[in-house]
Amino acid sequence: MSDEREHIVRSFSEDLNQLKNLILKMAGLVENQLQLSLNSIIEHSSKDCNKIIKGDNAIDKLHIEVQNSVERIITLRQPISLDLRNVLAAMQIAKELERVGDLAVNSARRALIITQHAKIENLYDLDEYFTTTKNVLREALDAYVKNDLELARQVWNKDDLIDELYAKLFKQLLDQMNNDKKIAVPAIHLSFALKNIERIGDHATNIAEDISFILTADRNMHMSEHKKD
Repeated sequence: MSDEREHIVRSFSEDLNQLKNLILKMAGLVENQLQLSLNSIIEHSSKDCNKIIKGDNAIDKLHIEVQNSVERIITLRQPISLDLRNVLAAMQIAKELERVGDLAVNSARRALIITQHAKIENLYDLDEYFTTTKNVLREALDAYVKNDLELARQVWNKDDLIDELYAKLFKQLLDQMNNDKKIAVPAIHLSFALKNIERIGDHATNIAEDISFILTADRNMHMSEHKKD
């Protein structure tokens, strides 16, 4: 390999690493926002809600940085095949993370209202629901870091579990509202927060599909096989 060619390959590799590091920095902020938001609901506390809302700006700025980096790489490096898929998927994953951040903020806004009322008890699947969704997002990001298609498939397969837990919780909440009309206001806001968490599971599933796209050029998790260019 000529010195010039070696320099080009090394420079492109550095660009990809910097892009991935931006994604991981963004992921760290998003996961922290999500954890604080879940804690606000579980602990029936509004102490971190304004911090969560203000923290969204940093995530949005990183999202813009990722977009700019992707545009620069495509313009200057003109990547093809696996390299191009890595760049395009990074942009899509950043978009998913930005939306998760928005959902964490929306849940925090709901928590501000929920905590002005008495805590709604006896939501038996709440801890499992929150833990499962948080872990699924973490596993999706781990799969991205490791280029692990099997782990991405496991994330994709857990979407039904999150949906089932959401349905159980919504029914529990609805039953309580029917039995006690006085909890209608906090229950309605909690139901919206629970739906936000379910949508976060959807975004984790989308990240899993992006990983499949990188590794197989196919987002169909049923059909894709672990092949590389």
